[in-house]
Amino acid sequence: MTEQQWRVIRIISDFAPLSLNELSQKSCIHKVSMTRIVRALTERELIYTEKDPDDLRSFKASLTPSGKDFVENLRPKSEKIAQGIIGHFGEENATQLLHLLNMLSQLNDNGR
Repeated sequence: MTEQQWRVIRIISDFAPLSLNELSQKSCIHKVSMTRIVRALTERELIYTEKDPDDLRSFKASLTPSGKDFVENLRPKSEKIAQGIIGHFGEENATQLLHLLNMLSQLNDNGR
């Protein structure tokens, strides 16, 4: 699994169901790349998509039961890595980094 695929599956885990546009915005991954990532995760039966009832031109992505198990099995390792980053950079720097990344994401959301 690539880092981008893991990022997408974690975002779906936290916020599903999400449109592909919402996934692109939250993950800072271009829509064309997102289509490939969603296709790969669907083929691995970790996520599924269904038509958005509010916009039939759009799809929403959610985790399959296998996808939920996959995330839960890897969550401890992911959290250990995150704690390692915090340990290396310090709580304050890690918090500042997340804040700056969120600001960058908001700039992307606003089309600037």
